[in-house]
Amino acid sequence: MPQIGEWEGAWLIARGLFYMSALVTVGGAAFRLLFPSLPAGVSEFTTGLIAKAAGLGLLLALAGFLIQVGMLADEGLAGVLNREMAQVLLGLGAGEALVLQLAALALVVLSLFRWKVSHVLGAGGLLFFCFSFTRLGHTVEQPLWVSLLLMLHILGVAYWLGALWPLYKLCGCWDSDKVYQVMRRFGHIAIALVGGLLVAGGLMVWRLVPNVNDLFTRDYGRALLIKMSLVVLLLSLAALNKLVLVPKLATDYAANVVRLRKAIATEMGLAVIVLAVTAFLSGVIGPEMH
Repeated sequence: MPQIGEWEGAWLIARGLFYMSALVTVGGAAFRLLFPSLPAGVSEFTTGLIAKAAGLGLLLALAGFLIQVGMLADEGLAGVLNREMAQVLLGLGAGEALVLQLAALALVVLSLFRWKVSHVLGAGGLLFFCFSFTRLGHTVEQPLWVSLLLMLHILGVAYWLGALWPLYKLCGCWDSDKVYQVMRRFGHIAIALVGGLLVAGGLMVWRLVPNVNDLFTRDYGRALLIKMSLVVLLLSLAALNKLVLVPKLATDYAANVVRLRKAIATEMGLAVIVLAVTAFLSGVIGPEMH
């Protein structure tokens, strides 16, 4: 297991927090595009959440970049202002990803305004965000089809996780018909996206870890198994919501909406753990390339 110093630790924290804020931003924007007629209170909450998460994401993206500059410069805290290293980093995949991610968050924020092109801006932000991950880590030198699978994977994750907080807020409403309709439609869309997420994730694991034994004998494989186990828990909870709790809203709304809200809160907690593991997995250890 690689040693994690102060710079690496700071970068991992910034990276993990960026993942969370960025997914809330672009996933919330995707949710907003697909569900334009949410109850007024939920719609306003979602818009405010996206704006705040985007602002935090912009700061964290810049902080992560400066931390990487400091690591490369190796001049102590003053190294974060090393122009030469900043220029070097901007010319690498990390620099390309930073520009794409900043552009994605900016487009999502612009989409919050009621313009005729708001939907186009939001979709563009989501596309830029998904594409930015193809410029990072061990997938950079992979074939085009792996990059496309990664983008599909990120899209599914963004939609699913980015919608959790708005859905949690929605479950506080007492318009039972509206809540039931939104939750039911969200589940239908999620089935297709999560199915794509699983196929894309499985194919990427096969490509990056072709030897099954590596899942049990190497650091990357073991960390990947932990992540996959947590994802299975998330999917099980999502299946409980979709197949059990949501249908019961139509018969006993008051009791089951409370259970559904608690289940969504648990999903959010598990999502935070999965994202933390992902940040560690992609930032500290990687697969042995063949």
